[in-house]
Amino acid sequence: MMVGITRWILRVPAPYDYQWRIPLNPQWQDSITEASPKGPIAVAANGVPIFHYEARPDVATHIEHYDPESDTVVQGELDHCGGHAGQGDDYHYHYVPICLLDKHDLTAPIAYGLDGAPVYFGTGGTDYYGNGKYHDANHLPNTSLDDCNAVSDGNGGHKHYTTKEPPYLIGCHHGKVDPSLRIEPRPMRPQGGVGPYGGRVGEASTTELTNLTLDSDGWYQLEHRAFSGSGTSGIRFRRTTDDCYDFDFRENISQPGVTESHCR
Repeated sequence: MMVGITRWILRVPAPYDYQWRIPLNPQWQDSITEASPKGPIAVAANGVPIFHYEARPDVATHIEHYDPESDTVVQGELDHCGGHAGQGDDYHYHYVPICLLDKHDLTAPIAYGLDGAPVYFGTGGTDYYGNGKYHDANHLPNTSLDDCNAVSDGNGGHKHYTTKEPPYLIGCHHGKVDPSLRIEPRPMRPQGGVGPYGGRVGEASTTELTNLTLDSDGWYQLEHRAFSGSGTSGIRFRRTTDDCYDFDFRENISQPGVTESHCR
């Protein structure tokens, strides 16, 4: 988790307790609904939310509006599993949750859209995403996918497939989406705040995230190449209450740094 990111927004993957109510029987619509650029559009089989690849929260997401400059998948903002810590200091995917394939039964959906539509693995493995293990895996149907990355299920409904190319998972919804399901955790640190040793919170900074560990005392340690260009820096964080965390921002990962406490 988090390893491999080269454009980091200084957020951390602090655990967050989600409660999802995904429809078991989707309400299929005659017209499609554009996927939201803000908040989740699906939930992976492991319960982790999946967001659209679009980094901007206020733009149209139909594939005809695709702009690689705001595609988190190609801009170095995601780890080898297709996820990152977002603006809510939460971990979520923007791409195929490729690391689930290590244990997932590919005959079962790898995710479900917020409208209840199943999402099956089609393609998605690359030399980076999945570390090359699933580069040649292809479970796409013979029928061409529509703009939503979906095909008819033959029973009046639709099912999506993941792809290496945009829109990757869900380009739009064939079913009715309950907007209340677009759960977004509140950020713990203000957007645009200056990091204690470089960068701005919520804005992409060039570095490389190299390791994430959890010790027996409950401290997470997220390491990255120092903004100064040499050595390893990092953030240590530990949950203190349901909504609050202690932080230790270290310019040199082996030495104590600036300590702060933040809450959602």
